[in-house]
Amino acid sequence: MRKWILIIIVVLVALYGGVSYYFSNQLLYPLPMSDEDLKAEYGTISLDEVDIPSEKTFFPARDSDEITICAWWIENKGISTQNRAFILVHGRGTNKKALIRYAPFFASRGISILLIDLRGHGESSKGYATFGDKERNDVMGAVDFLFENGYDTDDKIGFFGLSMGATSSFLAAMDLNREVDGTVDVLIFDSGIADVPASIEFNSRKVVGDAVPILLPGALITARLRSGADFRDGNPTVHTDDIDIPILFVMHDMDEVVPYDEQMELFEKYKGQKEALKFEGLGHHRGHVEKMEEYEEAVEKFLKKFDF
Repeated sequence: MRKWILIIIVVLVALYGGVSYYFSNQLLYPLPMSDEDLKAEYGTISLDEVDIPSEKTFFPARDSDEITICAWWIENKGISTQNRAFILVHGRGTNKKALIRYAPFFASRGISILLIDLRGHGESSKGYATFGDKERNDVMGAVDFLFENGYDTDDKIGFFGLSMGATSSFLAAMDLNREVDGTVDVLIFDSGIADVPASIEFNSRKVVGDAVPILLPGALITARLRSGADFRDGNPTVHTDDIDIPILFVMHDMDEVVPYDEQMELFEKYKGQKEALKFEGLGHHRGHVEKMEEYEEAVEKFLKKFDF
C-alpha cells in the first residue's frame, strides 16, 4: 500500500512539474504578432511610410554580451549644444515596428530616436520574456549605445514605453539614475505593467480560470528558475520610492491587459513629479491610435513642462 501511495505521489509531482514547465513556456515565450496583426493594431509599421531615414544598428544588452539588441537609429543633428534623444520600447509579443507610428512626433521636434527590439522579439537575440525584469538591461544597453555615439549624462535622454516596454523602461531608469543621477530625464509610461505578479494572475485567469491558484505558483517558480528573473523585484509598485524623474502616466479605463485600477494605484503611489493622461472607453495603449491629436498635445505639454 505504501508503495502505491509513493508511486501516486511521484506521478502527481511529475505531472505537476510537467504542467508547470508547459505554462512557464507561455510566460517566457509570448506568441509573436505577425506583420498583418501589427498593422491592424498599430497602423503604420514601416519607416518608409513615414519617410524618416534610419540606420539599423546592434549593441549588447547591459547584462550579457550574448544578448544582442537590434534597433533603428534615427539621428537628428540640431543646432543645440545639448543632444536630445528618446529610446522607444515596445510591448510583449510585438517588436520595434509597433513604435514607428510614434517616431514622427519626436523626429519633427528635432529629437533623435532609438527604436529597439527587446530580447526574444523582432531581430534581437533569443531570450526569455520576463515582464521587464531582464529587459531593463536591453534598455540600459540602448543608453550605452547613446553614450558611445556622443551622448553623456548632461544631455537629455528620455524613455517611451508601451506595456512591458514601459515597465522595462521604468526599471532601467531607476537603475541608471542610481548609478549616475540625471542620466534619464523623463519617462512616458503608456499602459505599463504596474504590478507584475497581479498582472500575470489577471491574464492567466483568461486561460485557466479558477485553476490559477493551483497552476500559477508552479509556473512562476519554474519560469524564475529557468530565466533567473525576479517577478516581484522587477515590479514598479515596489520601487516607487527608488526613482525620481518626471513621468507621464498614460492610462486607458478599458484596458484589458493591465487593469486600470492597478495603473491608478501606481500613479497615486508615485511621489515624484508626474502627469496623467487618461483615455475613457479605450483599451490597452489605444490612445495614440484612436486620439492621436489629444495624445501628442499632452506629450508635447509634458516635455515642455520639464524642459526636454
